[in-house]
Amino acid sequence: MAQRNDLERGSGQLVGVYHSAQPIDYDTACQHMDHHVEMLKHRNGPELLWFLHHPPLYTYGARTDPAHIVMANNTGLPVHVSKRGGQLTYHGPDQRIVYCMIHLRRRGMGVTEYIGMLQQWIMNALNRCGVVCCIVPGFVGVWTAFGKIASIGVRVSGGISSHGLAINVGHKHPLRHDGFGAIIPCGLEKSSMISVSELNPGLTLSDIDAALLATNPF
Repeated sequence: MAQRNDLERGSGQLVGVYHSAQPIDYDTACQHMDHHVEMLKHRNGPELLWFLHHPPLYTYGARTDPAHIVMANNTGLPVHVSKRGGQLTYHGPDQRIVYCMIHLRRRGMGVTEYIGMLQQWIMNALNRCGVVCCIVPGFVGVWTAFGKIASIGVRVSGGISSHGLAINVGHKHPLRHDGFGAIIPCGLEKSSMISVSELNPGLTLSDIDAALLATNPF
């Protein structure tokens, strides 16, 4: 599954950190997540943060407008239904995805608090990289003055989370135009998507990873 396995200590607990260098097929990633969630239900293995990226594709949650799904199907890219919350979104090579398998029940954490933690984690990491961002009340994700820069979609089963966050890093692949531009991402018709590289071209996926690990709240 992963190129590297480390253990990081966040807020007093050890969490496994996996990095996958090669793009991971979406269905394969979901199978690994489901398997790890079942392990955690039986107290077998550590909680896990999985850093990865997907080849170009779209995913959508149960509440997605059918017309938006048609848009994605018309692009010719793979389209996957997802067990996570949220609506239609794009994933691609220059996007940092972190799938978080965290035992929320054991931590005494509800879903709303958990999503707030993920939002704050993204903001702390991006601010560390000099990217000014914020939360927009009533919406899930993280924004800059120029558009949405990160999305969050989670699933909780048996008190354990899976799926997680996606930060638009961008560099070689203009995410906003090639992927997001063909759809209505997250059901937000009047919101544009932006990538880190458009705000600070010098930042790389490695920089974002280092910032995420330095600000890891788990």
